[in-house]
This record gives sequence, structure tokens and C-alpha cells, in this order.
Amino acid sequence: MLSFAVASCGMSDSKRALVGINNAMPGPGGVDPRGYVIVGAHADWSSAPVTLTLASKDYAVVSETYDFMARGLTLADGSAEATITCEDGTAVACVINVETVW
Repeated sequence: MLSFAVASCGMSDSKRALVGINNAMPGPGGVDPRGYVIVGAHADWSSAPVTLTLASKDYAVVSETYDFMARGLTLADGSAEATITCEDGTAVACVINVETVW
């Protein structure tokens, strides 16, 4: 069973804030979603994040050069509730603050 942890930012009931990008820039064809979420710097996680769950859909979190990232999401401006599941089974409640780039 998963344990549930809330990332604290000064308050025990706060959610970890993540940055989401809705990439609306024109580019070569393709129908795949181009949105992504910056899950955070490697040092910000005591256990590596492996899955981002958004709107009941799971997305793989990958370790890139500087940050953990989730790519291939369909995002819209605003904020959305999500959950990050870590390697150790911990679930972290998050809010994704999304902006669109053109």
C-alpha cells in the first residue's frame, strides 16, 4: 500500500508546486501532445519520482540532465491537481501551474 506524503513548503497541508508548459509553438507535423511538466531538480527529491498521475492518467517521469521531467502531456493554462509516485512508493500531492508558450 502506498504511503501518502505531502511536500511541505512551510505548511504541512500544502502541495508541491510544479511548473507545466503547454507548448503551442508551431513546429513540424505530428499529433502527439507537446506539453511537459518540470517535476523538479534531482536534489529536491529524497526518492526519485517515477510516475505523474494527472486526470486519472499516468505519465512516466524521467531523469534528464538537471531535472526530473514528464513529457507528452495535453495541458491548458491554469492549475491542475496531480500526484507524483516515487520509487519508494511514496505519493506526493502536487499542483501543476501551467502556462502556454507560443
